[in-house]
Amino acid sequence: MGLIKLLRKIIRIKISFNLSLSDEAKLLKNCKFKSVDDDFCWKFTKLGIVINVYDGDTFRSIIYNENKPIQLQFRLMGIDTPELKIDGIRKPTKIKKDKSGNPKKNKKYNEEMIEYCEKKAMGLRARFALLSKITNIKEFQLSIQEIKNIPAYVVDDNKDIKINPILKYTNLSNNTKIVKIEALGNEKYGRTLAYIYEIDSKDKSINEWMIENEFAKQYDGGKKDEFV
Repeated sequence: MGLIKLLRKIIRIKISFNLSLSDEAKLLKNCKFKSVDDDFCWKFTKLGIVINVYDGDTFRSIIYNENKPIQLQFRLMGIDTPELKIDGIRKPTKIKKDKSGNPKKNKKYNEEMIEYCEKKAMGLRARFALLSKITNIKEFQLSIQEIKNIPAYVVDDNKDIKINPILKYTNLSNNTKIVKIEALGNEKYGRTLAYIYEIDSKDKSINEWMIENEFAKQYDGGKKDEFV
């Protein structure tokens, strides 16, 4: 039996000793970031279960430390993905107010909403791509090109333009994969910098996969490149 397969079997045994994988939601509620001891080593290589993905380069995972489950927030090392919150860009509204405070229609609403959705979709597609690598949920099992081609917006029955709900879907339920996490220490916001690997991957990290498929840019600190 290969080393990775053996480690995978061990972590499953550890998890099932007190709870089953279907109890991950209960485990999440009981795991607190503050439960980490002061002497906890922030440099490690462990198997973990991703339980939340905020954006294309930030996620939360449950790992085991001294046979106890703990929850940590990770930042993918060496990459940067588009932000979900866009500086200087606000979601447009149909109704605005004039100088007297009276409501008036926003004639450019559709154009502004489409622009907003297109910029927002860059970050949402990056998150979707990361989710496609760490979950078994069928909604995320799309090819690279299919992810890139997901429309940024939809038009509902009232002819309102909205962010495509497919891109906003983030329910991981109990279908996340066990992944290998190589942590390299903390960054200034308290997140743990890490490379993340699919359990059956030989060398390539998901970090590298995100860059190669243009969902992320290489980032080693300093000023970030703009996404267009």
